[in-house]
Amino acid sequence: MKTTLIISLFLFTPVCFPEMGFADTDTLAASLVTNLTDVLKYVEDFGRKLNLETPSPLSTNHVTRFIPYRGRADVTGMTILNRFQFVFDVHKRFVNTFYDRQYSMIVLWRAEDILPLIKPSKITEEQAVKMAREYLERLGHSEKDLAPRPSEVHQWRWEPPGASQAEPLPFFTIKWPWTLRPNWQFTIEIDGHREKVTHFSVTYPRQDPPAPDNKESVETK
Repeated sequence: MKTTLIISLFLFTPVCFPEMGFADTDTLAASLVTNLTDVLKYVEDFGRKLNLETPSPLSTNHVTRFIPYRGRADVTGMTILNRFQFVFDVHKRFVNTFYDRQYSMIVLWRAEDILPLIKPSKITEEQAVKMAREYLERLGHSEKDLAPRPSEVHQWRWEPPGASQAEPLPFFTIKWPWTLRPNWQFTIEIDGHREKVTHFSVTYPRQDPPAPDNKESVETK
């Protein structure tokens, strides 16, 4: 199975989506989760498990942009409150990409966005890895079952042109490459000052994603 880098249509963010072979059209259509209200159930469940600052319960009124399923790449996309970006796999039924666009180092690059974030981390690198591992398990991703390679940790730094030295930022990106396919990996970014997840992505076609725990909680006002 290959992976293709596709530019997100709604926020121009690089996102990796797994390519899939074609299945029987009627069978595939019956298994897809594409309706906004249904997708929100999974998004809310994801946000609760990662302790995100997304509203709970989620309402369709919180959705500031929704990109419907178009029959390609097997995903839909949405933005909550103009801040929280999600990519949802309509076939495997799980969130495969998340960004907090107010804090994630993946999407911030301007000095006016970065400078206010230069604060001391309240957690160590080891604690960030421990936190990321716990969040993976909450989402149903078991290191024991998946047998990934050892985690790789990167702490972000800010070094604008002309600076005498780089300033450490309280953000840690933790990656777990797959043993069989090192270019596939789990990625979690932790804001060590706020102790929050700011980015999550996985290039891994789940075969048995868990159902959301909040089937009746999403409002449709």
